Amino acid sequence: MDMHEFGRRVQLARELLNMTQQEFAKAIDTRQTLVSRLEKGFGGTPQNIFNILNLLNSKGYVGKNIFNEPFKVEMLHKKNAGTLSFKKALKSVSEIKQSLHDNYEKLVLVHNLFEEQVSS
Repeated sequence: MDMHEFGRRVQLARELLNMTQQEFAKAIDTRQTLVSRLEKGFGGTPQNIFNILNLLNSKGYVGKNIFNEPFKVEMLHKKNAGTLSFKKALKSVSEIKQSLHDNYEKLVLVHNLFEEQVSS
């Protein structure tokens, strides 16, 4: 996945959550200008990616699917509808933990792309 494709996926995630760039930026603890740059395929940090994954997961979406190849927006489906029981909440937390672990290598690759952009 190149940076342009990653940016498209960030924008799809934001639109799926029905958020403006400003709202999305606040939710992932960054500035609106960085969200704009991310959506264009520039800038960002691994922490931004973790925050996006956490945001998607907190809203009940399967955030790890944003990195799947091939990718369709339908893959960002809702995990759970309604209120979560303690057991379901624990399972969701475990899934988030596993998702972050599974995507670590992909995040390293994305981080290296960011570093290449800065170096250029």
